[in-house]
Amino acid sequence: MMVRSPWRTLLYDALAQVELSGEVIDLGGSRKSEYIHNLKGQHSLTMANLEAEAAGDMKLDLEKPFAITNDKYDAVLCINVLEHIYNYQNVISETRRILKSGGKAVFAVPFLVQVHPSPNDHWRFTGDTLERLFKNAGFSEVKVEPIGEGVLTATAQIKFNLLHFSLVRLVVIKCANFVDRIFSGLIKSKMYSRDYYPLGYVVTARK
Repeated sequence: MMVRSPWRTLLYDALAQVELSGEVIDLGGSRKSEYIHNLKGQHSLTMANLEAEAAGDMKLDLEKPFAITNDKYDAVLCINVLEHIYNYQNVISETRRILKSGGKAVFAVPFLVQVHPSPNDHWRFTGDTLERLFKNAGFSEVKVEPIGEGVLTATAQIKFNLLHFSLVRLVVIKCANFVDRIFSGLIKSKMYSRDYYPLGYVVTARK
């Protein structure tokens, strides 16, 4: 039995609510990624990745200007990738360039997640930073959603790799989620909530 980390579990739940249409490019994506099967809407996906083994459709170096024409795609996905790109501003600005007018960008970036080189791991962005980066790049309708349940779920994420048995992982995560939800109903302060202990963020924006 495979048990996903709290970050991936809650992220995939959030992505399952995303609706896309038309031509979509997934920057750093792979045909092996589980989340692509849960996206809503009628769309066709192009996978752009630097690594051939990632099962991509297009070879693309995200550190450099994209060899893609302006206004080409209806939507751009970038999931669990931006933290690995040193020149992250290139990714954001090039995303806007290749989007059609009114096109949608959907980014997901981890925050309270261990260092995970692929091949490098450079950044952790707060919600305030992400909002400013996308607005400064010229996007509109920028929405930054924290992903998580609260302080105990964040603790379960940090301890995830120490829990070597799937059943133990499952029990710990379920208990943490349950208690965090109870806390959120009883305690009015956001100090223990996902706003203060986000596992990561999902950003949506329009060109």
